Amino acid sequence: MNDKEEFRKEVKEYVEANLEALLKQYFVKYHMNPESLKKGGKRCFLCDRPLKGFAKTLDNRLIKELWDIRLWCSAHSTRQFNPRIMWKTHEDRANLIADFQKLKHWGFILKSKTSGWWLFTDRGLDFLNKKIRVPRVRYVFNNQVIPELDSEYDLVEVETVDPRWQSDKVDYASNYIFIKPPKVKKGREPVDVLNEMFPKV
Repeated sequence: MNDKEEFRKEVKEYVEANLEALLKQYFVKYHMNPESLKKGGKRCFLCDRPLKGFAKTLDNRLIKELWDIRLWCSAHSTRQFNPRIMWKTHEDRANLIADFQKLKHWGFILKSKTSGWWLFTDRGLDFLNKKIRVPRVRYVFNNQVIPELDSEYDLVEVETVDPRWQSDKVDYASNYIFIKPPKVKKGREPVDVLNEMFPKV
């Protein structure tokens, strides 16, 4: 085995041992930067899912839910709430429980350490008390806000939020969650992907 073949063997062994880290590094550099996620249009080259940060709009329905949370917490002298208890008898219970979690993207609520319970934050209270303004739209990828895409010129107060309910398809779209390297399409092996990503030595 000559020096070049030995070097290629070492590179192959390193790549195989560090495949997950290399894939994540590649995604962050080329597909997961803020502007790329906002623009969208790219797809995972392994599983073909879209790579896009989805716009979440702060509107009147979310504000009404935030007021429900504040009133419930005040009535029970607490900052913690359980949506299934709070909206137990509400006719729109299912939609409320599914929807209120968007409030976390503005820091108005946080998950509690107790399963099923949430925390109404000082930031949420300050917003309802007209002490702060927040971005009207936040872009979310992998259930995380992309702060670089916040607009300093598009801030809203509690009384100036978007009046409409989120009706665009993009508002409901599921986020692509990159937890593990995605499964390779049928017929493709990791080595095929790596050959496309990195030039041969």
